Amino acid sequence: MNQPAQSDAPTHPLVPAERLSIAAAASALCALLAVSGCVGISWIAYRQPDRFVYIAVVPALALAAIVLGVIARVRIGRSGTTGGVVLRGKGLATLGIFLGVLGGIIPTAFLLSALVTLSSLKSLAPVAERVVLAAAAQRPQSARADLSQDASNEITDARLLEVGRAIERSVGKPLKADVSIGAVMEARTRVVSAAQSGADPSALGELSPKPVVIRCERGSVIAYTLLDADALNQQQVRITDALFLMPDGSCITLRPDGPAQQVARSLGLSPAPLDE
Repeated sequence: MNQPAQSDAPTHPLVPAERLSIAAAASALCALLAVSGCVGISWIAYRQPDRFVYIAVVPALALAAIVLGVIARVRIGRSGTTGGVVLRGKGLATLGIFLGVLGGIIPTAFLLSALVTLSSLKSLAPVAERVVLAAAAQRPQSARADLSQDASNEITDARLLEVGRAIERSVGKPLKADVSIGAVMEARTRVVSAAQSGADPSALGELSPKPVVIRCERGSVIAYTLLDADALNQQQVRITDALFLMPDGSCITLRPDGPAQQVARSLGLSPAPLDE
């Protein structure tokens, strides 16, 4: 019986096909966008603090990078075990997870800090609004109800009226007061700018000015407001002094020689004198 001829040619095992994991590539891309977005938006917010709210996009990208990275590593580890396509990109997936964590922690910490500060300012906005609107409406006695005892004793009716006039000359009639992430970030940006310009923000000491936005007809004023500690202990909000920062960089203080003067010096500002 004839035997089939046997070939002496060597046989080669089949090499499984390889391809890059789409999840790994997407993870690395989202992570790079998160990190670059964190840097880019922070740079923009330094000059336009109201744009800082856009940094909320960064944690979403960072979370996507982490989730996609984990999925990619699991799929890469399982690929090729049953003779299918072997996935590559484990390094990209690891990079995506690492940068995703890094890019998510920083903006999330900033956002949480700003939101905590924001929530603590909610009760201050109506108080600041009543004081400023009363001064602008030539009703100084109405403004005194929201001032601390020391502030009320030191501030004359003429000064309260002049504060209202100074704000009105700069940005028009005051309309309302509110708080926003933009105001919080602008206040912090001012401190950073002061340090870079040679001023000494540490001169604030134990003072903790609270930023409030005074919306007016032709723009906004940032009021760095100082509260009375004794009133706060009694669950009351009373203003002891305030520094009003105009859009053109000039500023005035509520009291002629109060703690807001110290706030101004720490920020490298010189309050304009008021005619009383």
